[in-house]
Amino acid sequence: MATGYPKPPPAPKFTHTPESIIKETNRLIATSRQLQDQIAKGVTPETANFENVLKPLAEDENEMGLDTAILGFYQYVSTDKALRDASSEAERLLDVSTFPPFFV
Repeated sequence: MATGYPKPPPAPKFTHTPESIIKETNRLIATSRQLQDQIAKGVTPETANFENVLKPLAEDENEMGLDTAILGFYQYVSTDKALRDASSEAERLLDVSTFPPFFV
């Protein structure tokens, strides 16, 4: 008998290495920048609307949310200094990458 409730997402995995944290961070940043570039190139002020500007940006931010939280979590809980340092660097990279497209 179906309950009608959606299946919950899988539990996050905390299996990163210092190298994989930085690699994943750079991938997230590149994907987000690619979307921003695509919107900037393909949308004019006359054609801009919720569906082709705000919705894709909000969906991107939502997709990145869990991943970035996990990548930043290590700096607070890991006993491995290299993992903590990589997590701190990932957070710094994400912070730096968040603002330039809108404030340059």
